[in-house]
Amino acid sequence: RSTMSVLEKTGVLAQMANETKTLFFSSVSRGERSFETAKLLNAWLEQHGITKRQKVLVSDFAIAPDGKPVVEKAPEHLPHVQSEAIASDSYKLPLRDESIDVIHERFGALYHSAELGTENIDRLIEEYRRVLVPGGMLYIDAMHENERLKSSTASALLKAIDDSIENHFKKFGFDAELVDGGKEHYLVLTKRADRR
Repeated sequence: RSTMSVLEKTGVLAQMANETKTLFFSSVSRGERSFETAKLLNAWLEQHGITKRQKVLVSDFAIAPDGKPVVEKAPEHLPHVQSEAIASDSYKLPLRDESIDVIHERFGALYHSAELGTENIDRLIEEYRRVLVPGGMLYIDAMHENERLKSSTASALLKAIDDSIENHFKKFGFDAELVDGGKEHYLVLTKRADRR
């Protein structure tokens, strides 16, 4: 429900009345929460009489021993939402350039990258930028300044980039805004057409 609130506050839901949007949920493990968002989105579109079919991609880099992605099979029978589960390397997403309107990323993906060094965070951000359309948005959850940003993992991330998270993304051509999603805050990063 928090993600739906942020989709509404950033104007994405309103845009869905006239155009198809592609949402990409990354680092989701089994993916239940993201598929729940797909179900809520489907219900919202139906409630508002919007017939444009939206696309939701759910991904994690983890592969089960049988070689299949750990993300669960996408739910069936969502008439307004096309869902798909994929396995991917976060640093080399199997997505076309400028093909995604909204990315939802877990804050944990950033501090796991931080454990491997600043260059890995930068590779991750470059990949986000590559797949987002101009004006596309990256949502990073669990960003309340009085909670996760004071955790030891967040401290490790801030030390790795030697800057605030917002300022570091701005260097890569993103505008930053903190949005209240209800249960948690989201850092919403909007891709500028250029990096200036």
